[in-house]
Amino acid sequence: MKLPRPLLLFPSAALGRMAALSLCAVLQTLAAREIRFLAWDDDIARRPFSVVVGGEVHPVIGLHSLQRSRAVSIPDDPENPLIPFLFEGSEADLLSLPEGSAPPRLRLDIPDSLQRPLVILVPDSERPLGLKPLVLEDSTRGFDWGSFRILNTTRHQLVLITRDRRTEIPPDWEPVDLSLDSENNEPVVIAIEDPQRGFTVIYSSIWMPDSDSRRLVLIVPAENARLGYVALKIIPEFPEPEPPPTKEDQMNGESDDD
Repeated sequence: MKLPRPLLLFPSAALGRMAALSLCAVLQTLAAREIRFLAWDDDIARRPFSVVVGGEVHPVIGLHSLQRSRAVSIPDDPENPLIPFLFEGSEADLLSLPEGSAPPRLRLDIPDSLQRPLVILVPDSERPLGLKPLVLEDSTRGFDWGSFRILNTTRHQLVLITRDRRTEIPPDWEPVDLSLDSENNEPVVIAIEDPQRGFTVIYSSIWMPDSDSRRLVLIVPAENARLGYVALKIIPEFPEPEPPPTKEDQMNGESDDD
């Protein structure tokens, strides 16, 4: 999978406002691609992050562990692709750095094939900012309204069982999409199937179908082993409401009625 080459400009007081403004004016004429973020836990969600790309700085607004952030728009130029970087702080923090210095930053490799990238920020002490970015496709292609997208973050091969279906859930973040066939509530069991130990149920619940939402399901190791092997973090998303009609729309509607 071909990834774009990196191009990073960190503005500083010595850069010159005219040059930065000229670059930003060029970038504003390009098509934009939207990236959303999801924090692994509340500790990460409390940290103030920004994205810098091509000399522009965009704050990550609404970072949360149970819902997607607001979209960050970055230039999308196939002829001269830019790599976004994540750093901790604001544009003011960046501009206050001594000349020639740059903050710790995390490179965000976003494959061109992704229509609606979602970046999950996961703890990783060996990487910049102590984070690992996991980049996923978050468009409705495959992950449609009314469906579940399941990510198994454990090291176990799991199986999910409903009334009439058995679905393998591989480890290591490989997404599995699931749609419930019934309009009724569906019993769901998740189990570890081990050749030596046999079949061990580690989760059971009732899932409710909802055609007006889609749910991202993260299967994570349980914080307290006495309460079970795994825990489920379910992040729902609902369609964005239609914008209210403009005055021009209302006038056009009245003229159509005449």
